[in-house]
Amino acid sequence: MARSLVREFGMLNKQSNGSRFSPLQIHLMIEVSEQPLGVTELAARLCIDKASASRALRSLVAAGVIETVDHPDDKRHNLHRLSKQGGKTLAGIESDA
Repeated sequence: MARSLVREFGMLNKQSNGSRFSPLQIHLMIEVSEQPLGVTELAARLCIDKASASRALRSLVAAGVIETVDHPDDKRHNLHRLSKQGGKTLAGIESDA
């Protein structure tokens, strides 16, 4: 429910959360912690454009908290999942919330 409200009200880039990650990046981590997802699906779930999702994902991959893997059914697309380090990072963020 709370995640839906954040999506609907477009608050993903407007609030500080005390971590080095933006609210958008944190929500991307939450989404891929549940299951590996492609950029199109992530953008749709968070009600953002694909370019914004792609930029945020690139920074999360560079930070080592998200991994990019091949899509099992379509080699033209990639999926993104939370890395082991990302799981620790997200757990720390959630415990501070």
